[in-house]
Amino acid sequence: MEGLFDARVRLCIEPIGDPDPTALPPEEQALIAKAVPKRRREFAAGRLLARRMLGEFGVPDQPLLRGEHGAVPWPDGLQASISHCGPWVGVAMTDAPGISGVGLDIEFAKPLEEKYWHVILTEEDMCHLQSWPQQSRPRVAKRMFGAKEAAYKAQYPASGLFLPFSAMWISVNPGLTGFEATFRQHAAPWKIGDVLRGQFATLGDHVVTAVVSES
Repeated sequence: MEGLFDARVRLCIEPIGDPDPTALPPEEQALIAKAVPKRRREFAAGRLLARRMLGEFGVPDQPLLRGEHGAVPWPDGLQASISHCGPWVGVAMTDAPGISGVGLDIEFAKPLEEKYWHVILTEEDMCHLQSWPQQSRPRVAKRMFGAKEAAYKAQYPASGLFLPFSAMWISVNPGLTGFEATFRQHAAPWKIGDVLRGQFATLGDHVVTAVVSES
C-alpha cells in the first residue's frame, strides 16, 4: 500500500480476524446492539483499529460514535476514514493542517456487472467508460464505484453533505492506478467542475482506493 496516500496520511490495513465487540466502550456497543454478527465484527474491527491509531497520534482513548449520515465525528485536528470488505479492515488517518478530509474504500476487485451501471454511473461516466475497450469496462466500472465512495468520504468533513452517486463523475487513468473525480453539483466549498484526485492499489482480490481533499 506504499504510495497510496502521501506521507501526511497514516494508513493501516489488516485482517479483520475475530474482534470482540464487548471490548468496545458501552457507547459504541449500543450502536450495534441490534446488528447481525457480521456487522458487529466489522464495526468492532474498524473501531478498535481506529482507536489504536488515535493512540499513535497521542489522542486519549474515547468512544468513536456515529454522527449525521453515519460519519464518525473525529477528535479536533484529525481527519480519518474507515473501510472494510471481506477479510480486510483499514483506517487512514492524518493530523496535517492542510487536509480537510480523507477517503478510504476497500472493495472486492470483481468487475461490476453491467446491470448495476445505471445506478452508479452518470452520463459523463458512461462516456468515459465507452472510451475503454469493451472487455475492460466492467473492471473499470468497479474502480469508478470505489472512486466515488472514497471521494464522497473525503469531501464530507468540509461540505457536510451526503452526496448521491450522480454528484461526481470519474475519469480513470490508462494504467488503472489513479483517477479524477469531478463535481457535477455544488457542495461548498467545492463548486461544479472542481476536482478531487485519488489513487488505486491492489490487495489480493481487493482494490483499495484513496482520496485526500485539501483545505
